[in-house]
Amino acid sequence: MRGRSIGGGLCTAAGLLALITLVTTACTGDGPSGDLRSFDLRGEEYEGPRPDGPELSSDWGRSAAAVVEAPATVTAGDDLDVVVELRNPLVVPLDVDPCPVWSGGFGGDTSAINVTGRLPCSEIGEFQPGERIRLRLTVPSPSRVDFNEGGAYPTFNWRLEGSDRSASAGASIAIPMQEG
Repeated sequence: MRGRSIGGGLCTAAGLLALITLVTTACTGDGPSGDLRSFDLRGEEYEGPRPDGPELSSDWGRSAAAVVEAPATVTAGDDLDVVVELRNPLVVPLDVDPCPVWSGGFGGDTSAINVTGRLPCSEIGEFQPGERIRLRLTVPSPSRVDFNEGGAYPTFNWRLEGSDRSASAGASIAIPMQEG
């Protein structure tokens, strides 16, 4: 059976394969090469209110973040290795100039340790439409076990910081903590 040519050849085997490839790339969010890019985040500890970042375009407010790797438990005083996935759900690239500031932290109500830094924008280059990137970071945990209000486990929080706080993606996960 021969394929009909409709809409520039989508009903041919080659056209169908091209369409499947396009849809798969768009749905998985992997870059054009099919690779999921990963970057290390470097930051410094801070105390007090979260830092302000630069004024970001409103498009950053539509980005999404999720914690995709975290330990099942954390021992008080140990470092916490976490991977956050950031996604551009738009049909246009997200502008990384100015370079967004991120903040992250782990702990309960009285002993959270917070870290802040900038995304590795020179390494990221363009944040392509539909692309997902993985961001690896290490955050210290408090030296003693702490809980959140009501006895809930301590929480790891991560977010992008815009100057108006509305243009930011964020993610969090509760992680049980134990004495060392």
